Amino acid sequence: MRSLTSLAVAGVASLAVAAPASADTLLTPAPDARNIAYGGGYAAWAAPQGDGFRLVVRAPDGTVSTPDLPAFAEAPDPTIGSTGFAVANRRLLLLYSREDASGDSDIHAYDLRAGGAEQELPGLSTSSYDETAASMQLGRYAVVRAGGRLNGVVTGSLGRSGVRRISRSIATETASNGSRVGYVSNRGIFIERASGEGRALSIRRPGSRSLTMTRYQAAWIAPGGRLQLTQRFAGSGGPFQLVVRDAPRQPAGITGVAAGASFNDILYTDAEGVKKADPSLIRG
Repeated sequence: MRSLTSLAVAGVASLAVAAPASADTLLTPAPDARNIAYGGGYAAWAAPQGDGFRLVVRAPDGTVSTPDLPAFAEAPDPTIGSTGFAVANRRLLLLYSREDASGDSDIHAYDLRAGGAEQELPGLSTSSYDETAASMQLGRYAVVRAGGRLNGVVTGSLGRSGVRRISRSIATETASNGSRVGYVSNRGIFIERASGEGRALSIRRPGSRSLTMTRYQAAWIAPGGRLQLTQRFAGSGGPFQLVVRDAPRQPAGITGVAAGASFNDILYTDAEGVKKADPSLIRG
């Protein structure tokens, strides 16, 4: 009989336990919410407004607001990240890509606690590349660059010059947990060390979206709307083929998912709006 760690990713392990009754909470009615992000108690998503889209923010106290930021022609895909290890002066930023009138895409940041105007961050925004699909934890970031010499997924740290390319893929999404970076390409999902060392963990799920990561696991929505997750990440010695399984509970019509510090703290979107999962969709 094969052990779980010997199963290849191509065979999704099925979970045969009974799912507990759902008491998910509708936090914000938002039937057209897209691309949810979650971190530090804040949630953010894109919502249609007029002939474009705006970013909407839900604060930890439940207040929902639309920051005074320029509108987007297409739905932005935001992420929430922190700027450093030290608690003092650590900022919690909403990151998203914006294209200017010349067609150049750069990563912009909005300070969730302080508010104010959006700003560009050195390293995540350059004049030499189009930057999209950023993610960041504790000042360590990943971003997708295109249009220059060093195209692909690159990693770096705020306040330090230079980046490291970990993939040549022009990925559609990235997710970071500080030490690892996940990204979605046309070949599936890949998870690598931010340092670029070691082998990538590969998940052959082309067409996946809404990738989210905690320290030890990743989850996403697979084609067909199935919420899936990995086993715990291995150390440097493997295994290098992850076991993938369907989440034990599958909300009907889920359109996006985002995790907080653990998979016991999950928000998701469906046709009604932004919901808090209770019990967790994923037991991490």
